[in-house]
Amino acid sequence: MARTFFGKPIPNPVEMVVRGQWGELLPWDFAEPPTTDFSPNALPLFVSFEQAANLSLPATADLSDPPGQIRPGLRLDHALSKLEDARLALPMPWRSPEDRWPLMAVVGLDDPQEAIADAVARLGAAGVDLDAYPLIAVPLWALSPADRTHVIANRLPFLP
Repeated sequence: MARTFFGKPIPNPVEMVVRGQWGELLPWDFAEPPTTDFSPNALPLFVSFEQAANLSLPATADLSDPPGQIRPGLRLDHALSKLEDARLALPMPWRSPEDRWPLMAVVGLDDPQEAIADAVARLGAAGVDLDAYPLIAVPLWALSPADRTHVIANRLPFLP
């Protein structure tokens, strides 16, 4: 039964909230520098072409400003928390099994001119077994200075 106020329907607030992309997996040639052509509030997550080959991704990436999303640094912080939970493998009865993330490696990119493979090697992630773990690269240069120091400090690279 629809709710009304003085005979007029009241919209459901949950239906009124527009949610844009939380983050966007972006297949990329790691021998090349990452793109810088994305909204300041977008969160591109670079993955190698080889690792993205079996993924079902949209034909085009949406790197526009995602409405209804918090800043990208806080979204990245949330992702790192999920990965820390995955690494600990502690029983969490308050979470559903679908809420668990697989363990993966995450590296932060500091320089938009540096090839992703070079950054991966420089950060000590070149030895990650890509058959066992996905490797995601995140453009830290695009985050606010506060997010880079407060949210992300001492958490990247995240290696399984």
